[in-house]
Amino acid sequence: MATGKYAGVIDKLPRLIGTEPAHQEKVNVVKQAILERAPRLSGWTASDLANEYRRVRANKEEIEKILSEASLVLEAVTELLVDQYEVEGTTSVRIATDNSTVTVQLEPWAQIQDPEKYRLWCIEHGFQNKMVLPWMTSNGIVKERLLAGLPEPEGVVATARPKIVLRKG
Repeated sequence: MATGKYAGVIDKLPRLIGTEPAHQEKVNVVKQAILERAPRLSGWTASDLANEYRRVRANKEEIEKILSEASLVLEAVTELLVDQYEVEGTTSVRIATDNSTVTVQLEPWAQIQDPEKYRLWCIEHGFQNKMVLPWMTSNGIVKERLLAGLPEPEGVVATARPKIVLRKG
């Protein structure tokens, strides 16, 4: 039944069942609420659920757009605030309406300039067991290996996870 790029390997993988248990419990509650508001007596059809998916996804995209814009404005106000605190020689202002304070504190922020030198330093200082590739990199490696007919890297198990693709018309 598998189609697409991974059709040759996906049927050999076990199906991923749910997510982390506490999160899956929350998902199950929402699933039950959705099922209880079925659009007709016969329950949900695949077409009904596909339309619901499209509707919810569009709503989420709109919220993400609003959140992105709010984050941009917040970043701009933050930069202006830091600059103004420096001009006024202060680090904190009390808000009279609710007695809260807005404080600016500077703190160190690491930026890795030479990943190889840093990797070697980590190994030398006992951090080798804490060093992990970002998940997206690991996932990409697994996908490439499976497509090449190779097994997953040692210590990694690949599962078949459903992915819904929405192509907008």
